[in-house]
Amino acid sequence: MRSFGLFLLLFFIPVSAIFSQSWFAGGSVFFQNNSSSGSGSSEATSIGISPTLGYKINSKFDLGISPLFQHETNPGSSIDKVTTFGGGIFTRYSFLEIGKLSVLGRLGLNYFNSTYNISVTANSVFPPYKYTYSSKEKLQSIGVNIGPIFEYRLLDNLSLHTNIGSISYSHSWWNDGYSSDYFGLVFSTGISLGILVLF
Repeated sequence: MRSFGLFLLLFFIPVSAIFSQSWFAGGSVFFQNNSSSGSGSSEATSIGISPTLGYKINSKFDLGISPLFQHETNPGSSIDKVTTFGGGIFTRYSFLEIGKLSVLGRLGLNYFNSTYNISVTANSVFPPYKYTYSSKEKLQSIGVNIGPIFEYRLLDNLSLHTNIGSISYSHSWWNDGYSSDYFGLVFSTGISLGILVLF
């Protein structure tokens, strides 16, 4: 965890399309760059993609799935690369409409499998005077989250939506057997905007 971080860029574009007013598909592509200064300074770059496929039960209620692939590099850190596969299922319900603004609740169940490339360089008084230890560690997690989504209708068939965070619970375990649990309020690390197109 970085003590000092400079948020440089977050690019997040979810796009969804409704087919026959029942099925919808879309996804998101994002890019994030963070840097830290001081002792042990480093720069982390993260890219990812998350497509979405869902079905509208009615005008207020829908179900869907959303797989995820994410890759992070962090040169200069002991954890220099993290690759994550996973995704989840979700349901959304529209419970409030004020003019063109709609507020939806989203409940999701997720699973993620991450591989951490760990590389540590150390000095020694004996030859070779510098050596590198490398290993790969796997982290798996399951979790559930619930949070609001705000959607603004620009036209009858075009709207923008965003989310600000969620209440989340997750259970994680490493390949060596160590496990941990987390529960708390998670806020988005940047602005996210999406486009919803109705056909």
